[in-house]
Amino acid sequence: QAYRCSSAVMFGELFLTYFAAVARCAGCLMLLPGFSSVRVPMQIRALLLIALAVAIVPFEGLPKDLGLSSSPFQIVSLLAGESFVGAMIAASIRIFLLAVSFFVTAASYAIGMSGQLGASVVDTDAEPALTTLLSMTILLVLFSLDFHHPVIRALASSYDFLPLGSEIDLSASAGQLVRMLSDGFLNVFRLASPFLTFALLANFYIALVNKLAPNLQLYFVAAPAVIIGGMFLALAVLPAVHQMTVEAIDQMLHLP
Repeated sequence: QAYRCSSAVMFGELFLTYFAAVARCAGCLMLLPGFSSVRVPMQIRALLLIALAVAIVPFEGLPKDLGLSSSPFQIVSLLAGESFVGAMIAASIRIFLLAVSFFVTAASYAIGMSGQLGASVVDTDAEPALTTLLSMTILLVLFSLDFHHPVIRALASSYDFLPLGSEIDLSASAGQLVRMLSDGFLNVFRLASPFLTFALLANFYIALVNKLAPNLQLYFVAAPAVIIGGMFLALAVLPAVHQMTVEAIDQMLHLP
C-alpha cells in the first residue's frame, strides 16, 4: 500500500512537471511567428507542443515547496508564470512582425496601394497586398535562417536562469518589453521611411499644383502616377528592406 501511494505521488509530481513545461512551451508557441498562425492546424500545434515539452522538460523536477499538496492557487500561479516566461522568449520576433505589418500598411495607404485588400498569410484579417508580400517575405527569411533553432535553444536554456517555479521579476520583464517595442518599431520605421517620405513629397506637390490651378481635378489625375511611383519605389527599395530585415532578425536571434 505504501509503495502504491509513493508511486502515485511520484507520477502526480512528474505529470505536474511536464504540465508546467507544456505551459512554458505553449507561451512560446503562442507568439512564435509561423507556428502560431491560424493556417497551422490545431492538431499539428498540439503535437509539436507535446514533443517540445517532452524534449526539454527539466530533470530536476518540481521545487520542494511545490507538489500535489499545494493549493490550486499555487499551481495556477506556477502555470501562469511558466506561460509568461515562454511568451517573453518569442515576444521580440512577434513584436517585430507586428511593427512590420503596421508600418507597411501605413506605407500602402501612403502610396495609394490600399484599395485592394487581400487575405493575410498569418492572420485572418484582410490587409493590403504590399503588407501580405512583405509579411510572407519576412516569414520565408525567418525559416531560411532556421530561426526556430535558437528559439528552441533559448527555451531549453531558460531553465538554467529561470528554474521551474522561480519568481519572475516583473520590473525587469517590463523594461525588456519596452526595449523590444522601441527596437522593433525603430527598425521597422527605417524600413518604411522611404515610402512615407515619398508620400509626403507627392502629396505636397499635388497640393501645391492644385492650389495654383484650382479648376483642375489634379487629385484624380495624379492618383495613378502616385501608385506607379510607389510601385517603382518598392521595386528599388525591397532589396535594401530585405537586407535590413535580415540584419534586424540576426540581431534579435544572435545567430552565428
